[in-house]
Amino acid sequence: MYTSDIFEQLACLETDGPKAAVPEGKSGQVEALYRHLKTDLLCATFSPGERLIEERLAERYQASSRTPVREVLARLKSEGHVSVRGRSFISPQYTPAYLLQLYDVRLTLEELAVRGATRSKDTEGLRHCLSIIAAAQGHGSAIAVNAADGLFHLKIAEMSGNEVLSDMLAQIHEKVFQTRNLFFAAEAEQGNVVQEHEFILAAVERGIEDVAIAEMSHHLTESRQKFNDLMN
Repeated sequence: MYTSDIFEQLACLETDGPKAAVPEGKSGQVEALYRHLKTDLLCATFSPGERLIEERLAERYQASSRTPVREVLARLKSEGHVSVRGRSFISPQYTPAYLLQLYDVRLTLEELAVRGATRSKDTEGLRHCLSIIAAAQGHGSAIAVNAADGLFHLKIAEMSGNEVLSDMLAQIHEKVFQTRNLFFAAEAEQGNVVQEHEFILAAVERGIEDVAIAEMSHHLTESRQKFNDLMN
């Protein structure tokens, strides 16, 4: 899925291609194409409902033919990042109701993740993620800020030690990240993202479950309300 790798690359403003190693040969080419196309989809390079024409994608990503493009599009469809309209693949279109439901599920899962994270004795990685958020906001890049935000939350999920939970939150954060880049770029550039996450970090470092859950709940409830207000 590569979610954390993609977020880290974008949060640190690295634009020189996929960070993680990929296999050599045909499989490596397909994997690199998957990484590049998925990253562009998440960064809202394509408009909602835009037709993804295989020939143009092959040319854009320097693929050897339409075959690997078709293979990658089918894979992205299985992940929910591409839809089908008639015989064509299109970039996804999310309704406001769907996205609000996404936030509701996210809140429940994030509370579970932060509860588990408070039992971790190593919070250095989470503090590093906070420094990435600060650096990204300093650069004034909405995509970098949104990626750093996602990276912080995925680190909390990782700290919980629950692999199933981490996988579920990775899928959710990919959709949240894409939505923010589509509709709320200015919000990411202007909001006080660092302070919002400092409170969560402090609670995790103290190891007090109730406080950490309360901070996470407040943070995500506020985010959901802002999202609802902006959509309406």
